Amino acid sequence: MNCGALTVKSGLWDSDDCFKTKPYVCEISATPSYPAYMNCSEGWLYFEPTHSCYGNDGYSSRHDTWTVAEQYCEKQNAHLPSIHSYDEMRFLTTTSHFTNDAGLWTGLTSNDNEVTWKWSDGSPVDYLPWASGYPRLNVSSCVYLYNNLIFDYTCTYSFYYFVCKKPATLK
Repeated sequence: MNCGALTVKSGLWDSDDCFKTKPYVCEISATPSYPAYMNCSEGWLYFEPTHSCYGNDGYSSRHDTWTVAEQYCEKQNAHLPSIHSYDEMRFLTTTSHFTNDAGLWTGLTSNDNEVTWKWSDGSPVDYLPWASGYPRLNVSSCVYLYNNLIFDYTCTYSFYYFVCKKPATLK
């Protein structure tokens, strides 16, 4: 009876006696282990799927231009939020701490007339729930979240609120 065997020298498969002793390798699924308890600054909220904290340290005027908001977040060792899933978007829009009627700045921007988009934290752009008719090309370069959709608008508009996102730390 013959079985498939990988020849180490050539890296090619070969047919060989199934009962002949050979070295072997086993594959197992990696089970990620996450710490049970994460630490967020007081007033910040932990979201387990992203292992991140969301908040703004009680900044009294939580709405400002995109640039001022991002600079404030950077001082907190954070960024305006990057959004990578529907669940994360829902967390931001349904958490009463962050809910507002004006919209919430995200970390998404474009510096090339909206040809390419980048998150301010450098993470991959892998989830873009644009509202119908958006983005409006060549109109703006910053993005806000409202009613579970994202919209582009001028970065100098100061009516949108903001929250910062940073990695959680171990307790």
